Amino acid sequence: MTRVQLRLTGSAEQIFTQLVDEMQCSPKDVVLDALALLHYAAEQVQQGRKVGSYDTDAREFTALTTPSLQSIASRAREAAPRVEEKAGS
Repeated sequence: MTRVQLRLTGSAEQIFTQLVDEMQCSPKDVVLDALALLHYAAEQVQQGRKVGSYDTDAREFTALTTPSLQSIASRAREAAPRVEEKAGS
């Protein structure tokens, strides 16, 4: 078992408190949900996909970007095998 102790200040503390209030759950549940979402996003980015939200009315996709996800995407692109284009195609 891993024990994690965080000290949040400023906007991070405000966001965390707001999420606990809005979700009407424990701080632990907020952290576990956040971890699950980040894990999912990381898996998708490793597969070359984008994670974000789609506005059906505006028909617009907004991708989620964080420094950590950008780093994962960069490493995934570097590790991906190069596909060479065939001449004449």
